[in-house]
Amino acid sequence: MDLNLKALDKINSYERVGVACSGGLDSSVLIDILCQNIEKSRIYLIHVNHKINSSSDEWEEFCNAKSKDYGIEFLSFRLEEIDNVTEESLRNLRYKSFSTWATSKDLLCTAHHKDDNLETILFRIFRGTGIRGLKGIPVFRSEENLNIYRPLLQYTRKDIEKYADQKNITWIRDESNLDTKFSRNYIRNEIIPSLKIKWPSLSKSVEYLSMESEEVVELIDEVAFQDLMKCSISDNCISINQLRSFSNHRINNIVNFWIKKITDIQVSKKFLYEAVNEILDKNKPEISKEIFANKKRFRIEKYREDIFLFEDLSHQEKFFKRHLEWATNNSLNLPTGNLLFREVVGEGIAFNKLTKQICISSRTQDIKCKPYGRAKSQRLKKIFQEYGVPYWKRDRLPFIYIKGKLAAVGSLWVCEEFHASSKEKGLKPIWNDYLDT
Repeated sequence: MDLNLKALDKINSYERVGVACSGGLDSSVLIDILCQNIEKSRIYLIHVNHKINSSSDEWEEFCNAKSKDYGIEFLSFRLEEIDNVTEESLRNLRYKSFSTWATSKDLLCTAHHKDDNLETILFRIFRGTGIRGLKGIPVFRSEENLNIYRPLLQYTRKDIEKYADQKNITWIRDESNLDTKFSRNYIRNEIIPSLKIKWPSLSKSVEYLSMESEEVVELIDEVAFQDLMKCSISDNCISINQLRSFSNHRINNIVNFWIKKITDIQVSKKFLYEAVNEILDKNKPEISKEIFANKKRFRIEKYREDIFLFEDLSHQEKFFKRHLEWATNNSLNLPTGNLLFREVVGEGIAFNKLTKQICISSRTQDIKCKPYGRAKSQRLKKIFQEYGVPYWKRDRLPFIYIKGKLAAVGSLWVCEEFHASSKEKGLKPIWNDYLDT
């Protein structure tokens, strides 16, 4: 039992290597294996003291002593008192702790093995899962700055026990692992042993199911990517007309893949089907839906025959108002985008109209204005509709005022009174909304 070259290459591509260590059998063996294969100066034994067991502090001391025995760094996180103790809440708190240690250049190794994978797949089946859940525990995954690697997934618990016996490795036996009130303990201690009596090849059968599921998911995603390319206008915008050219199953697959690609979460079937029905409903020219993912809020917006998906930063995008002197060679960073100006002839704001009394702000009211070349003044709402500006982008635009009068709106138009004549020099506003980058 050892790390193969592929595993070593993976581990050696990171600067620091953390090991999530409870002091139990699996993590104790993983530490020993890593210390035999990579520089000890790179290894950190990371322990999380849950403070919910009478022996928690003893386990922390055990892990500290183990780190000294191996000559590696020790780091412990002590959790605050937890009101609602569940397997999921403890797991989330552990990984939150790991995230405070890690950077994108670091790797966190956990000691999950083949039996854990069996347990996880059965747990997901009992709780309810789709094809993606049948893939089981991934060998590697990355979320934000936390890179997680599981180098022991190819080994069984018996393999790990044999290694520990041969190396005389000591570990903690946590009696709480026998408490079947916890779902995973119940599956591990009651259900799996019973199933194996009737079906001795259970582990191999579930492993095969996991491999097949992974292939199917890869194929589904490959088709989704190809289909998405045919109806994408930009990364965060899809043409609904193009979407309608696919079958219902492929539409669901496209939208599901698109949402996962941008938000990095898997939405529920209920949410997906509701969203697709509203997107395709011709009687609903506009829809708005929210997705909360990884402490971020995303919005799905339908406008005319396009559908948009983007991170909602409206809580950060406060009303802005800037008084400034023109500096044509500098760009202006605003809460919703970047504004710069280009010297041109016959376009933009006429040089002779520029004064020091200039204000750039977000929209405050639905005033009237007359874009250059128009026969009459109109309300902003009407003009935005004619320009095809989605309603959620209208308050993000920079409104340029000169002496209290509206001179231009982003890159969309310059008002008649301020527009440069055909041979006159002007400053053309160039607006880049952060949503489009």
